[in-house]
Amino acid sequence: MSDTASLVELNQALDPRAGATRQQSELALQKLLSTIGETLTLEQSNKTLENISLANLFYHADSEEDVGVYAREAIRRVLNPIPYESIATTEYKTYLVQGLSHFSPDVRKLSLQQVEKCLANEQASSLMAKSDIFVLVLTTLSFQSPEVAEKASDILYKVALTNDGRGEFFSQQSIAILKAISTIDETIKFRVYELIIKVAGSSEKGFELAENDMLLDDIIAEVKSDDILIKINAIEMLMEMAASPPGYRFMKKANLLSYLVGLMKNETGSESSVTVCAAVKFFGRLVSVKGVDPSEIEADLGIVEIWKNILQNATDDTLVVTIATIGLVGSSTNGLILLNEKGILEEVCGNFRLSAGHIKVGYLQSISQLLAVHDSSEKSVEVEKITENIFHNMGGSAGPIELLISLAQQPLEEMRVSAFAVLESIATHEWGQRELTQPKKFLDYILNRTTETTHAGKVKYLRISTIWLMISD
Repeated sequence: MSDTASLVELNQALDPRAGATRQQSELALQKLLSTIGETLTLEQSNKTLENISLANLFYHADSEEDVGVYAREAIRRVLNPIPYESIATTEYKTYLVQGLSHFSPDVRKLSLQQVEKCLANEQASSLMAKSDIFVLVLTTLSFQSPEVAEKASDILYKVALTNDGRGEFFSQQSIAILKAISTIDETIKFRVYELIIKVAGSSEKGFELAENDMLLDDIIAEVKSDDILIKINAIEMLMEMAASPPGYRFMKKANLLSYLVGLMKNETGSESSVTVCAAVKFFGRLVSVKGVDPSEIEADLGIVEIWKNILQNATDDTLVVTIATIGLVGSSTNGLILLNEKGILEEVCGNFRLSAGHIKVGYLQSISQLLAVHDSSEKSVEVEKITENIFHNMGGSAGPIELLISLAQQPLEEMRVSAFAVLESIATHEWGQRELTQPKKFLDYILNRTTETTHAGKVKYLRISTIWLMISD
């Protein structure tokens, strides 16, 4: 590092009272960055700040030109080694507060990066939660920059995982702020709802506090809104809540799961296909969450029977979403076993044979997910049996390999690519490799490079080479 005199000289050049031009300030900041280097130790940082005024750096930091970029980078470098506690309890806090109130997204983001250091330990998180910094981060949820607002939300969520942070999050002051900023516009409102759901779902205590303060009542009302867009956004948010044990219990207690089942059934026909699709996706994602027992959810709600009914009677949009959802659910061992036990896989295979166009593509994509399942536990034999049964059931009298080759020659690009995705999944199983080496038609087809001239053909041959290598091994 250069000597003290050099830093003092640079500080004087950056002083607004010096009357330096923008170009002169820019050159001074470039020289400062070169002088202090990329990474500073705590000792180097403190020495720099003894001679370089943060006030001078912040003066230039809100510029959208290069001088602002250099000033913000200089601030980041000199503050980076300093722990949050040292920033929040010294004269540096003044600049932190100013930054968290600043109109510039870049300056606000820079300040949030300093606040984020409080997550290093619970003591620092507690210090942040009990200070006015917490309130400033809370109000940043309403900031115009989505990136900055999301950063604030992430910090608040992590601080709220601590006892002190959770207490402050559910304090009367914080609740008043959250309710006030949620009235600004729909985007901010759903950002606030999402954070409340995450914090509430993080622990039993969190959910208890959210219930006691009736913070979840408005969210429930959104789910039942007559406005379709509001309703589907609310359903999307509920996924995060339902994926946690306390959240799932709350949704059962509040009859929200039953309500969503009713949307999915749409027995009166009054719900739009968009709403029904949102409900189908909700349960599909819920059943697919790691650690969630799909059998328990099925026992409680009977969702697979509803999906069966949709496969038989739904319109195109709902049918496509349901087919995709079945593929998602069945892409795990437990999900595949559940679908097999409920008999819906036979329905999938039968409907696949009778379908056409984009619906058949949807079935192919889901079947490729179902056939890609493997298991190394005691369930491996059962999984192999289920996947082999799917393979045989999908082909009908023509035979599955012959059918897939036929589909791989169709004009529709998505059809061809999806057919080869199924073949690739088949080839990952021992039974599949045996099946693929039997029909001469399959080997003739994959070795005939004149059958494809499109970009999709190149993708196909990549898949083919993978399949062939699997079989050869």
